[in-house]
Amino acid sequence: MGVFPLSKEYREQLADRLQDVMDIRNVLDPLAFLRKEVLAHYPGQDKRVLPQRGETPFFEIFIRNLELSAWAVRPPIIVALMRAFQPVYDYNQDIQEILEEGPYQCHPQNQPYYVCRVLMELPLIGRAQTRLASVDFERGMKITKSEGKRILRVFGPSQSGKTHTLRFFEYLAAVQPLKFGVMSIDFGNTEMVTQAADASIPIELFLAQQLEAQVNRRRGELIAEKATPAGEFPDLMAIVDAIPEPHLFKPLTDSQQRLRWSSELAREFVDHVIYRLDPVPQYWVAVFDNCEKASPEAKEFLRQLVTQAAGIASESGSVARADEGSLRIVLLGDSQELLPPSIYANHVRTDDLNQQNLGVTDLEQYFRVFSRCRVELDEPRIAALAAESLNKANEIQAKDATIPRPRALADAVSEKSLALEALAAQKGGANGS
Repeated sequence: MGVFPLSKEYREQLADRLQDVMDIRNVLDPLAFLRKEVLAHYPGQDKRVLPQRGETPFFEIFIRNLELSAWAVRPPIIVALMRAFQPVYDYNQDIQEILEEGPYQCHPQNQPYYVCRVLMELPLIGRAQTRLASVDFERGMKITKSEGKRILRVFGPSQSGKTHTLRFFEYLAAVQPLKFGVMSIDFGNTEMVTQAADASIPIELFLAQQLEAQVNRRRGELIAEKATPAGEFPDLMAIVDAIPEPHLFKPLTDSQQRLRWSSELAREFVDHVIYRLDPVPQYWVAVFDNCEKASPEAKEFLRQLVTQAAGIASESGSVARADEGSLRIVLLGDSQELLPPSIYANHVRTDDLNQQNLGVTDLEQYFRVFSRCRVELDEPRIAALAAESLNKANEIQAKDATIPRPRALADAVSEKSLALEALAAQKGGANGS
C-alpha cells in the first residue's frame, strides 16, 4: 500500500467501495451513515472532513479530507472508515500498515517544530514565533529554572495563516502524543450560542464542558491505546469506556456575581480537568480561533483562563502556579482585550502576521526541511525550487491580486512538493497496487 500519500487510484477505490457498502445496506442518508459509522467518536471533526454542500465528487473529497486529517486525531479517521467496510471488504492489512507507520511525518527526526507541512497540502512557511512558542510551551520554572511562555497570540489579516496555527499544534500532538494534547474552540461557529441556550446553561459553562469533553476524549484514547497489544488497533468502544466521567462544575446561581463565578469556573476547570489524573499528556494547548467574535461573557471566561495560564504580575504565588502548571493557551485573531491588565506579560509571546515578509530565504528553508524528511534534495535543487516557487507565487498574484502573499506562496510550494512526492512514489511503487 505505501500508506500516505494515497494514490488517486486508491482514493477512487475507497470511494467506490464506500458507495457499494451503502447500497448493500440500503442507506438513504449518506451523511447520517458517515456521522454514525465513521465520525461518531470524533467530536467536532464532521465540520472539518465532510465536504461542503454541493461539492462533488462527494465521497472522493471526503476520503481526501480524511487523508489530510490523518495526524489530527488518533486513531486516524480513515481507519474508522475502513473498519466500516467490514465484512463486505477486508482492509485489516491496510489498517495495520497505517497504524504501524503512524502519522504522515513532515519533520526531521526529533525536531517536530521544524515541520514543513501541517497538513498534506498546507505548508508552514516562516512562522518563527509560532515555532518558538512550541518550544517555550515545554519550558518551565519548575523543571529548568528558565522562563517559558504560556500564552501565544497570533493575529493578522485574513488568509495570513492564523488558522494554520491550530493545525501546527495538532500536528505536534499527533507526533508527540505523550507531550501535547490539543483542545480548540472556534468562535466563528455561531451555533455555540444557540447550543448553550438550548441546554439552558451560560456560554462560559458550555465552553468549559466542550473543552473538558475534548480533554477526556484524548485521555480515553491514551488509556485504551496503553491497554491494547502492540501493533493492534484499540477498539472504539474501549476508548468510550476509558473516557473519564465529566466533572460536575458549579452552576451559576446569582447573575449579579457572574464575574466572580466565571473566575471560579476557570480555576475549577484547571484544577479538576487539566490537573487531575496522570499528567499525560504533559501539556494541554487550548486554541481559541476568531477571538474577536466571542461574546462578552465568553471573553471574560477566556481572560480568566489566560490568567490561570500566565499568572498575575503582582502575585508571585500566582506566577509560580502557572510555572508549575500544564495549561497553554493560543489566541487567534484580535485578542488584545483578552489580556487582563494584571497579567504576567513575561509569559506571553506574540506572532504578528502583519509583519510577515516572506521571501526566497523562507522558501529555501521550507525545501531544506522538506528534503530532510520527505524527498532528498541537494542545495542547488533547493535554491532552484525556491526560486521557481517564488516565480509561481508572483504569477498567481498577477492573475488574481486579491490572493494574499502567504496563500500564493503556499499554493506554489504545494504544487512543487506534491509533484516531487508523486514522482518519488512512482519510482518506489505507488500504494493501492
